[in-house]
Amino acid sequence: MSRSVLPWRWILPAAIIVVGAAAAGLLLRGDPAPQARAAGDAGRVVRYVVAERRNVRAELRGYGNVKPARTWTAVAQVVGKVTYKHTELEPGQPVLAGTVLLRIDRHEYELTLKQYEATHAQAEQAVAQLQQEQRNLERNRAIIEEQLQIAEAELQRAREAFDRQAANRNDVDAREQQVLSHRAELATTQNALDLLPARSAEQQAVLEAAVAAIDKAKLDIDRCTVTAPFTGRVRTVDVEEGQNIRLGDEMVELFGVDQAELHCQVSLDDLKYWLPEELLSPLETGMLGQPWTTAGGPIQGEVVLATTDRDIRWAGELDRFLGELDPFTRMLTVVIRVDNPYANLGRADRPPLVEGMFCEGVLRGRLHEQVFPIPNRAMHDGHVYLINAVGELEIRPVGVRFTQGNVAIVDEGLVDGDRVVTTDLFPAIAGMKLRGERDDSPVIAEVQP
Repeated sequence: MSRSVLPWRWILPAAIIVVGAAAAGLLLRGDPAPQARAAGDAGRVVRYVVAERRNVRAELRGYGNVKPARTWTAVAQVVGKVTYKHTELEPGQPVLAGTVLLRIDRHEYELTLKQYEATHAQAEQAVAQLQQEQRNLERNRAIIEEQLQIAEAELQRAREAFDRQAANRNDVDAREQQVLSHRAELATTQNALDLLPARSAEQQAVLEAAVAAIDKAKLDIDRCTVTAPFTGRVRTVDVEEGQNIRLGDEMVELFGVDQAELHCQVSLDDLKYWLPEELLSPLETGMLGQPWTTAGGPIQGEVVLATTDRDIRWAGELDRFLGELDPFTRMLTVVIRVDNPYANLGRADRPPLVEGMFCEGVLRGRLHEQVFPIPNRAMHDGHVYLINAVGELEIRPVGVRFTQGNVAIVDEGLVDGDRVVTTDLFPAIAGMKLRGERDDSPVIAEVQP
């Protein structure tokens, strides 16, 4: 029994070893499956784009929040009780320019105006009296001068008669006394005339102060009525009818609806290839308050809503650069202006551009001629993968002038018609067989000519 079992204990392991060795030999020596061999001969399937020389306009892109181009806050410049509040004065409501929003009790200011008007009338009367006094003194001076001339002539005749012994000494003395009296009277009159300019200046100052007080009182009365300076919408209301307000209280805030601004941050490095030729600032054109422009006109752009999958955009223009550079991020803030942002109010497919929307700003700058835009994903450490004429992989170095979004702008190393591989090959071995399928991705279409 034991002799019949023992041979199988040695035969079974030996058979297994022989079969395994045979299978290994077949695997090492055998040909690949027909399907695998066919695929290996044809090469790996990759996608490619055809290099095409184009004129590309550089774009400056950044993100930010929309703000109204102008805002206005009604700050109380008078004190008193609010006697009127517009019935539609609520946050979000539209208002037209010139609409009366609030009225403040002006009775006290009207009384003050009457007081200053009375003071003004008194000052005018005082000035008129001084003018009349001057005229009277000038007439008196003329009369006194004539009287003095007569008295001096009589004195001369009395002295001549005294010399001839035709008159006594008392007559001469009397004539001399008359002359001295007239001279004293003339001096008094002239002194009064000399003092009139100072008195007139004093009264004139009183008159001008009264005029200024009247203007101030009228201004306070006008300030009792609060009107909308432009057409816009109400942001906040912090006052109610019957409320007593104090100087400096903020009552109403409006924002304009004629223009909106997108304050977006852009990279300072991007400006190198974006800055248009002949960019003119308002300082250079002498037109302060006007947007930055070029010799060819305003710099065009777009504002694109970034919080939706839908393509919603508004045409805009570069308005200005803010004068501060963030020292940490090296980002510069540019302002894109959009006219009539509420033009689409009521359209569900394209809403108005309202405050607070998070958007992307796009500004079109310098035109780069005869360059090759290719997808960024086709770049590999300064090289591109090409399908050459015989269907093999060629690895070629290229020069990238700049990148724009998901597009690389190549200016060296490519020629028209080159098939640039967009598939990420790993491993990428020069000379390996490739089968190409054209990549119709619209990424390159995003580059504006």
